[in-house]
Amino acid sequence: MPRPLYRFTPSSSLLSALFLALFVTACGGGGGGAVSAPPVVVEPPPPPADTTPPTITLSGEAEMRVEQGTEFTDPGATANDDTDGDVTVTVSGTVDSATAGVYTLTYNATDAAGNEASAERVVTVSDTTAPTVTLNGSGSMTLEADAAYTEEGATAVDSVDGTLDVVITGSVGSAAGTYTLTYTATDAAGNSSQVQRMVTVLEPEPEPEPPPTGGGGGNEADDQLVMTEGTVDSAWDRGINAFDQAIGWGDCSNDGGEGCPSIAWEFISDPDRGDVLQVTHANNQNLAGLFFASSAAVDLNGYVNGHIEFDINVVSGNAEITMKLDCFYPCTSGDQPLGEKGVGGWETVKVPMSQLTGGGLDLSEVNTGLVVWASRFEDTVFQIDNVRFTGFDEDAEPPVTPPVTVPFNLTEMGLGSYSDTINPASYKCADDNGAWLYNAGVIPFTNLGTCQSVEQAQPTKRLPQLGGAAVEQHTM
Repeated sequence: MPRPLYRFTPSSSLLSALFLALFVTACGGGGGGAVSAPPVVVEPPPPPADTTPPTITLSGEAEMRVEQGTEFTDPGATANDDTDGDVTVTVSGTVDSATAGVYTLTYNATDAAGNEASAERVVTVSDTTAPTVTLNGSGSMTLEADAAYTEEGATAVDSVDGTLDVVITGSVGSAAGTYTLTYTATDAAGNSSQVQRMVTVLEPEPEPEPPPTGGGGGNEADDQLVMTEGTVDSAWDRGINAFDQAIGWGDCSNDGGEGCPSIAWEFISDPDRGDVLQVTHANNQNLAGLFFASSAAVDLNGYVNGHIEFDINVVSGNAEITMKLDCFYPCTSGDQPLGEKGVGGWETVKVPMSQLTGGGLDLSEVNTGLVVWASRFEDTVFQIDNVRFTGFDEDAEPPVTPPVTVPFNLTEMGLGSYSDTINPASYKCADDNGAWLYNAGVIPFTNLGTCQSVEQAQPTKRLPQLGGAAVEQHTM
């Protein structure tokens, strides 16, 4: 009997195999015929259908916030399918970042079996940025007591709404004090910002008190003024000047010291006095001094029994002060060291005219209203005010030059001469040898005055003493 012919696959069940064996035996197992049955082919069942949709993964957050007026960029999404792998994602919906609102973006993906999947992203567009407020003018202002306040206003710009109105709150009164003005702007979304301006109204200026006189008449009608209340009297028509060792003892005039590297001056406001003159010495090892000058001689014989007075306040540095008066070179009072003055506040200085004439000053030929400097001039700052000559006496007799009482012989030198004998009546004592050395042509110009100053300065001798400029200069 022929063997049954069948195909057995691993997926066939045992029941299927038994059924096939019985079927084959029933058809041909009862006899011994020689005819064979045709083979039976059994196909496996088809694979199960794909019913699983792809999985969509959002890039970024499912809920996003975007500032209105800024650019929005969709971070996108990806999709993966169990059967097909990566699947294309399409997005529907838009976001208008220029308009506030809530927007929905829908992401879709479909696999090869037609299974669909979707995911959503919610985007909220809103204006959360406050406008920018900018003041016109300064944020801090100071007004004099009688000055009217003029409102300069402010501007406001918003990133969404553009130019906005500015609301001002507060006011500026006429009474002395500090006032606050607030400038506020609010955009359509309710965002608000503000800036402030501080306005200070000053106290009224008090009535000026008469400057201190220190006795001797003060600013009387017959005083000869030099400089007061920030003004140089017209008698001193050359104004404010300075001499400076750093420029070969040359002068700078009415320039605040721009031409003098060792000294500078300016008028500043003092709360009690008004304008006063402030003098600043540089720390450059050079002597310099300030002076008020006249191009013509000023006759001060009426003040022979009076004083030169000035007020001084040393701001910083050493407070030792030196002054003098000149009466056209080589006539001078000589340097007059005053010691410390103006320490801790304003002080009135009075120098008797007799002290200056005793040093050689000719009151009929005065051409400087005051020459003054810090004795130790390095880094010293001082202020002066109310410079004047006081104690006028119309009946005063001018000083008389003492007569010469000893014989002497003169020797010509340059344009002048010198004596072989000291005049005992002369006030040009040894302590004025600084001026003498210059007058004699021994050294270049010096304003050192005292013996000690000359020794400290160690001036360079001019050799030959009758050469060059010395030949053309007076020697005594």
